[in-house]
Formats: sequence, structure tokens, C-alpha cells
Amino acid sequence: LGKLSKAEKINDASRKRFTYMHGMKNSVWSLLEEVIKSELKSESGAVYNVKLSLIDTGHFTKQAYQFINQCHNSNNWVFGIKGVPEQNYRRNTRDVAKVKKSVNVSNLYLLDVEQLKDELANNMKIRMSDDGSQESGFMNFPEPSKGKYTLKSFFKHYESEVRKEVMEKGVSVGFKWDKKNSSVENHFWDVRIYNNAAKYVFVDLIKRTNPSKYKDMSWEMLVDMIVGNN
Repeated sequence: LGKLSKAEKINDASRKRFTYMHGMKNSVWSLLEEVIKSELKSESGAVYNVKLSLIDTGHFTKQAYQFINQCHNSNNWVFGIKGVPEQNYRRNTRDVAKVKKSVNVSNLYLLDVEQLKDELANNMKIRMSDDGSQESGFMNFPEPSKGKYTLKSFFKHYESEVRKEVMEKGVSVGFKWDKKNSSVENHFWDVRIYNNAAKYVFVDLIKRTNPSKYKDMSWEMLVDMIVGNN
């Protein structure tokens, strides 16, 4: 058949259509639940379970919350996430946590997206040490293969947004991240931001189990604790 154009792919009747509606054929939610409840095997053969999942509630919000509330339990932590809106830009003087549990909506975390984007951009600058060690935040990626993880299909997403300084009287008072243009794709950039946010959500949830014991818990401390227990 040859390579299909984007328009041909959209109109290809043989392609399976999925829906965000619950209880309908090819609903994405049942497939997502299978992934969340599945066992994942590492290259070493170790088996892992998915403990924490974050669902973007910015689109199909009603359907997303329905899934979150029916799937969240003590074995599978499933939370919604929502970016905190900014007034045109994020002020440098603003001092808030990267993630914060909503006090009004159950199973929802609010994200300081601009701050998380700054963190991701800084992580992208980290280089491996001469001895091969990696400092916290170093980014690892799979080798490109079978059309995946290529510059065009994956890494271009990490170049999709630009940080803009907001100046007042010659002094930087804030910043904002904007897409370079309306057509550029930034899905994998967004997903990586959500993955980084998941670390802070996980730490916050652990703190809540014993606030006095874990009040100073960080992601690095949590990893050391988990590895030590294994």
C-alpha cells in the first residue's frame, strides 16, 4: 500500500477508533486500567507493579475524574493533575511547591507547571561525569529503533517550547514558557514534565503516611530507603 499521508491515515477505515467515553467499544479507559494493573518486567528480570499513576484532567475532564475515582485504591494510587493557571507569567518572587494536593477536589494534585518546565530544562543540561556516574536529574533515553525515539518523532518535542523572560524597567521579574508556534508538537515534553511531577506527588503521599517521621523526605532519600529495603 505504500506510506500513507496523515490525511489518509485519518480516513483509513481499517484503523481502530478509540473513544474517551466510558462503557463504549474501544474505550481507552479499560485499556489504561489494564496497564496500571499489569506487572512490568525489567531487563534484569525483576517484576514491578505500577504504584502511582497521574491522569491529565485538562481534557475530557468528567471522564477523567470518573476513571480516577473508580480506579484509585490502596494498591493503585491514581490521581488527577491540573496545572495552576498563571496571570500572564510566573513571578520570580513566587514561592510555592512544585506540586500541591487540592483541598477542594479529591484525588487531584495541582502543578506549578512553569517551575516544573524550568527544572526539566535544567536537567537537560546535566552531563554524565567522566567516571560514568550520573547526578540526580540526569536524563536517560532508549536507543532509537523502529522509528521510535528519533530526532523527528521524539526529541523535537523537547525543542517545542522556549523560555521567555519578563522584564520591568530593565529587571527580570518573571518568566513564561511558550510553544515556538501553534503547530509544533510538545506531547513528549509534557509527558516528561508529568513524570517529574510524579516524583514529588509520591514523596508527598509518603509524607502524609507519617508527617512527623517523613517531614524532611526528598526523592533521593525515598529512593535510598526503597533500595535499602530491597
